[in-house]
Amino acid sequence: MLYGLSLMFAPALGKISFIDLTKVYAIYYVIFGMFVFNIRSYFRRREFSPEIEKAFEVIREARKSGNMGELEAKIEYRKLIHKVLEEVTIKVPPTPEPRRRKPIASKSQSGS
Repeated sequence: MLYGLSLMFAPALGKISFIDLTKVYAIYYVIFGMFVFNIRSYFRRREFSPEIEKAFEVIREARKSGNMGELEAKIEYRKLIHKVLEEVTIKVPPTPEPRRRKPIASKSQSGS
């Protein structure tokens, strides 16, 4: 959309000497749009509960101090993820009972 607008207003924007929009490819507009639409979710990220954050910090510190190897840290992260996922409950709405269809009355053809 930005690319289309820049093409539409190219004559007016061409008078601006410090910006040359002819050098901006359409992919840059796409990248800019992705950035703009995702910036709000970046700043509104949810924090984990303090217990989970503390567990992450313990693993980071142990890894940084050399008390835990890379493989051990990965295993601990996976254990933590598994534990968190076990505590998550997903509310699934009840499915309605399927309704029985009325039997289709077949027309008997009287024939020879």
